[in-house]
Amino acid sequence: MVVALTATLMIGVLAIAAAIVITVSRDPAPAPLISGAELAAEIALPAGEALISAAAAAGVLTVVTRSADGAETLRMFSAATGEALGEMAVRRD
Repeated sequence: MVVALTATLMIGVLAIAAAIVITVSRDPAPAPLISGAELAAEIALPAGEALISAAAAAGVLTVVTRSADGAETLRMFSAATGEALGEMAVRRD
């Protein structure tokens, strides 16, 4: 009886030790692609354009805007400076 309880206790201790080792040895969470310190304070959208969506990745802010007539435009800005990098029309079929 004592041998069975000792074996159970040792298995439990080993399981807890293994869980601790696995948790500690995991890779840290990945860093965000753009931190708050790297973002421009503001970007300028044309007058009358409504912001539909925005995303940030690899140093570029990408926004989709909609004009009063319903036309959508994809605009890219430098995440660091807010400078316009380019734009293209979005057509929905």
